[in-house]
Amino acid sequence: EVSAWLKPIFHHWRDIFATSHESALARIREDKIDILVDLSGHTGANRTMLFARRAAPVQLSYLGYPNTTGLDTMDFRLTDIWADPEGDGDEFHSETLWRLRRPFLCYAPPEATPEVSSRHSAADVPVVFGSFNNRVKISDTCAAAWIEILRRVPRSRLVIKSIMGTEDKESRDDLKRRFVDAGIDAVRIEVLRFDDKLDDHLEHYGEIDVALDTFPYNGTTTTCEALWMGVPVVGLMGDRHAARVGNCLLSNIGLAELVGGNVEDYVRIAAELAADRTRLEGLRATMRERLLASALFDRQAMSLAMGEALHDMWLRHCKAFDPALPLDEDVVPPEQPIRLHIGGKKAKEGWKIFDIESRDEVDFVGDVRDMSAFAEASCAEVYASHVLEHLPPQDQAQAGVFSAY
Repeated sequence: EVSAWLKPIFHHWRDIFATSHESALARIREDKIDILVDLSGHTGANRTMLFARRAAPVQLSYLGYPNTTGLDTMDFRLTDIWADPEGDGDEFHSETLWRLRRPFLCYAPPEATPEVSSRHSAADVPVVFGSFNNRVKISDTCAAAWIEILRRVPRSRLVIKSIMGTEDKESRDDLKRRFVDAGIDAVRIEVLRFDDKLDDHLEHYGEIDVALDTFPYNGTTTTCEALWMGVPVVGLMGDRHAARVGNCLLSNIGLAELVGGNVEDYVRIAAELAADRTRLEGLRATMRERLLASALFDRQAMSLAMGEALHDMWLRHCKAFDPALPLDEDVVPPEQPIRLHIGGKKAKEGWKIFDIESRDEVDFVGDVRDMSAFAEASCAEVYASHVLEHLPPQDQAQAGVFSAY
């Protein structure tokens, strides 16, 4: 039903799920896509090979994978200044990090969700911590921090819920054992079964006072759901995108103080928040209002920021071309055709360099298998032997270097 809802929004809808990489590549080039966005990265059923083949002039990775793709054909990764601060981690990315000045994502809750339930604020009622993240995100360091929080907050309980790894009693007991073996009474740990219905899942937040984010791999949708249900989330600022999403989300709703700079801070913040029943009650009562007024929920601003980013990426791509180069076959070739070095690594006087990746010495960026950007007779000489020798015969024919020049 999601596809049926999205389809009418677009001018064209291409379903490439069951098609080969070669067929999908041909379809993309036939449609003359200028900007191609990857939402998968190195996850299941991805189309990374299309991007490796330079399916479009501008290619970017966004949202679905919190790290570099490692592809020199992926031009950008769209992020923000909280999840990827300026100057931090750029050297570990094959892409240029394009940082938005607003959250890199936008959250919209389901149309119908349970109301935020009230919690007892009496001091004699045990505080309940909770985490509904996938259990594979509960690292040993994260579990150790939760154990310390339970030790610091007497009689407190921890409720864990996971989309996987809790289907049967044995798996739930196994997860609980991580805490029992550390000396936590078994009655203080509850592991819930996964719910098929979203409403049932969200209603469990009515039992939680404070949500604990996982680290170093933070929650995203899980964090947004907890906040929407009125539950404050305690996070930990890490050293990479996946470990800073919590910082992004909490900073943009005015709760940056709930993000610890280290594990000790994380434990202290959780314990202090649990002890402040008045604050917990206030946060629960006003959380939805806070979210609705935040950048995290501003879909229009997100759309504008995304559009501006794509526009500027395209302009940067266009500026890589020599203004004197005829890009249309109808344009009269220049009086002085250029000398083109395909795949050149060093600038040489009198030559222009055409390469698949952008560098200071590169004049034109593109794929040798598609030379359509160069009008007939626009090149007096072409040097490409070291590139062509690495192409299979069918790709040499596609490049058309010999026939065109």
